[in-house]
Amino acid sequence: MTAVNQNRLAKELELSQTTVSRALANHPSINAETKAMVWNLAAQLGYKITSPSKSKATREKNGTTVIGIVIAIPKKHRGQTETSQSILKGIAERTASEKVSLDIVYQEPSAHNLKTLQKRIRQTKWQGCILIHPMAEDIVEMLSNTIPCVSVVENYRRKFIDSVDVDQIETVGAVVRRLYEKGHRKIGFVSWVYDVPTPWVYHRFGAYVENLYQLGLNLREKDVINIQPLERLGPNRTCNRIIDSIKNGTTAFVCAADHQAYRLSKLLTSQGLNIPADCTLTGFDGINPPANCQQIPTIRVPYDEIGRSAFHQLLHRIEFPTAPRRHVQVDGELFAMNKIHTVQTTLKEVI
Repeated sequence: MTAVNQNRLAKELELSQTTVSRALANHPSINAETKAMVWNLAAQLGYKITSPSKSKATREKNGTTVIGIVIAIPKKHRGQTETSQSILKGIAERTASEKVSLDIVYQEPSAHNLKTLQKRIRQTKWQGCILIHPMAEDIVEMLSNTIPCVSVVENYRRKFIDSVDVDQIETVGAVVRRLYEKGHRKIGFVSWVYDVPTPWVYHRFGAYVENLYQLGLNLREKDVINIQPLERLGPNRTCNRIIDSIKNGTTAFVCAADHQAYRLSKLLTSQGLNIPADCTLTGFDGINPPANCQQIPTIRVPYDEIGRSAFHQLLHRIEFPTAPRRHVQVDGELFAMNKIHTVQTTLKEVI
């Protein structure tokens, strides 16, 4: 196997070795998008990003702040990093004029290799940390008890950790209302089963329920999939449940995330259904459609702005460690709502 060095990074990204070297050093001459791309691949491959001020004495002399970034994605899914790369782009833009050294590490969402992470924090002497994607309580507990932290997207309410995410309640509500405007009256909700608790799924589900009731629609439990604690359906069984709901008149499903919606769209299409004519699927995130998938209606999340805000909030937390905990929200944007199939309704609607 080829050693993980700057030459390998340059070849895989089709960049010059000088560009890679400068990106790893957070040099202001390299644009934020290129930095994020280099940092992301380096972290995936286990290449430790070199601090421009390696020794503690030099860092203190230069006033350099060492920030750790923990990206909690299972190893098997680390190629699907569009959202985290956008967050890194925002962080790169915000750190361009700061004396900051970044140490980016991919971590299993479970507490696996927790001691390795603790060792890295001690050796690199992190002064703060940005958490990307949900992770096990043990990891969150260790980090929050060690250094100032800011969490991106996930809001750990019971931990003293600031968070920055999108306004999930308003954005999901806007999707449900738009489906209603297009004639949909039987609207379901579906999520995936993950290895660690994912409160963001329940936040989005709560917004879905709230808006159903505001619109005078009933919550049909059989159209709610993978929300009950004991319900752990894989993609194929989830697809079958959706087909059963479609047969019973359900015309749309709100998916908790884009990657779920695109996977389900492929599965439903393989079963002979026409998406969105037979069933509209909506998503959340605004990621680019996979190959051979049409764009779905979604919430486009400004992850680069979330990255910028997270870094700003972390500097505030480092400077004022006892300040009240903050939960910062940014607005998402409805996107491709013209892809919602219009359902003809009658004056007498069956709910």
